[in-house]
Amino acid sequence: MLNAEALSEAVINGSRKRLPEDPGGGAEKRVGPIALRGDARFSKNLWHPAAGIGLNLTRGFDTDVATFDTTANIQEERRAAFAASLRFSRQPKDN
Repeated sequence: MLNAEALSEAVINGSRKRLPEDPGGGAEKRVGPIALRGDARFSKNLWHPAAGIGLNLTRGFDTDVATFDTTANIQEERRAAFAASLRFSRQPKDN
């Protein structure tokens, strides 16, 4: 677990000491054109879950949506956040 004192010391004193990584991990399962994703990370003494789904609509177009938990706001309150992305892929042409 990341110690707040160690983090403060590193930030204030400019320490180059490597801080311990927060535990966490995730998984992805593909079922045909659908990709299901789940993840969790530990930060600020809380577990932050995340989940998402990806859909390959065509060979050149994919979409993803996700929701995740975060305390990365000025109030440091636990809140849900949402994200979406569109991916356009061009297949290389044979000359």
